[in-house]
Amino acid sequence: MKAENSSQPQLTPEEIAEMQKKSQQEKITIPPQYANMPSELVEEMLAGGAILADPEMQKTELDRRKKIVEAIRLKEFAREQDKDEMYAKLYAKLPDDKKAVFSQRLQETVAKVSRYVKGEKNFDGLSNEEQLVLGKLKSAYEEFQKKNPGQEFNFKLGKEIDQKVLGNLQYKLAFESFRSKQMTDDEQKARDILAGLNGKKEFESNDNEKESREAMQKTMKREYGKILRSRSRSAISDDMFLVGKGELPDGKLYKKVDPEIGAYFDAHGISKDNQLDKLMALLDNGIDPNKEFYSASFEISNELKAALGAALGTAGGTAYKDGIAVVTSGFKEELKKDGIKHVFLNDVFSSLKEPLQKMYPNYKVHLLSEQRKVMEDEAREV
Repeated sequence: MKAENSSQPQLTPEEIAEMQKKSQQEKITIPPQYANMPSELVEEMLAGGAILADPEMQKTELDRRKKIVEAIRLKEFAREQDKDEMYAKLYAKLPDDKKAVFSQRLQETVAKVSRYVKGEKNFDGLSNEEQLVLGKLKSAYEEFQKKNPGQEFNFKLGKEIDQKVLGNLQYKLAFESFRSKQMTDDEQKARDILAGLNGKKEFESNDNEKESREAMQKTMKREYGKILRSRSRSAISDDMFLVGKGELPDGKLYKKVDPEIGAYFDAHGISKDNQLDKLMALLDNGIDPNKEFYSASFEISNELKAALGAALGTAGGTAYKDGIAVVTSGFKEELKKDGIKHVFLNDVFSSLKEPLQKMYPNYKVHLLSEQRKVMEDEAREV
């Protein structure tokens, strides 16, 4: 598979900056329910909006919709431009021998994307825009094979933003593969060093605060393990899923936050393997501004969820709530810009709430079932 560059003219960083300045001057506000959605999908949704009887009002409304789409599109170009610069800096810092290794990883990644398009491989942790672009590639490949079975697929992305998203996705996956290999090599070196020291010597810290923190970590991990061992993995997963949907482990329902308020909380769900370790690492280190970090609204309306699901093939639009916890920003803030403020712990792990709060006093730890009161109280205070 060959992904060719779009024939459309490329926007320069200067043009993007000028468009951003114009957008700020016109005070174009992107409604929160559209903030994390691809402009292409928003444009389709707004095109199907109500038609007003008054011609002047209809003209004003159409102009408003157009400006919303333009503002989202501008945000997309700026986002991909930031990624371009980030990957260029990361690559520039690599020694020459590592650059050669990275080039190999990049070639492997292009092959992996090709396998994904052909239905031979899956990717986890993709953003909405990445899912959308890969979905286009996959649909185009399937259509091409129906008409030209067995022939080489040569897809030309028609939109500049799609080409940018695809290019940056390939670099992201290549860097992830490169880092994984580097970590494996470093771990082997560390094991070799420890083996030379007999592997028996324990490194003790005289720092009481560190010892206390490590003790809390061990206590929390023991409790976490105890919960996981208390029932089958499928039963625990089912309970976590139901809590994310609004039902407590005892079968009682709790009130979820109003989507009109939840949309203003930027959120990131902790999922998959080693969830407690992932959560503590995120709370320990914060969000690295130099790395990609995916977030979405904590909650949006069911209509928007359905639209996103149809377009992206996912539940879409909101942060993942079926894991151990969801971290969020404050009201009308952004996680990557303003940092984590709240930690909403899945009620299956309610016994971890108190030790987690003691260990991380800089964050506000709640149960997921407390979302409505916490968020709506904060919205009223702002």
